[in-house]
Amino acid sequence: MSDIKQIELTIQDARGKVALRDMALKLANNRDFKKLIMDEYFINEAARLVEIVGDSRLSDERDDIVDAMKGISNLRQFLRHKIMEGDVAEESIQEHLALLDEEEMEEVL
Repeated sequence: MSDIKQIELTIQDARGKVALRDMALKLANNRDFKKLIMDEYFINEAARLVEIVGDSRLSDERDDIVDAMKGISNLRQFLRHKIMEGDVAEESIQEHLALLDEEEMEEVL
């Protein structure tokens, strides 16, 4: 694969990551998503699970409760990762576009 093709693929991949970041940010700013997921799920449900995980009467369900808590954490981390990954990708696009210009100029000469 040529250097130009590889750079183009890198730019395409970075643009995809930026698009995913933008989707995550759009969700985070959506009033319904904020209320249902960010407030009710990430905060209230997490607090409820933390409160009941220590209840000795629920020892049989402890593993399920811990799994539910991990699920909340995993979704939150996933969204944060997509935002961070998109931020990094956005920065790299300009660098790769400049590199692509250089490679195309060298190919012409």
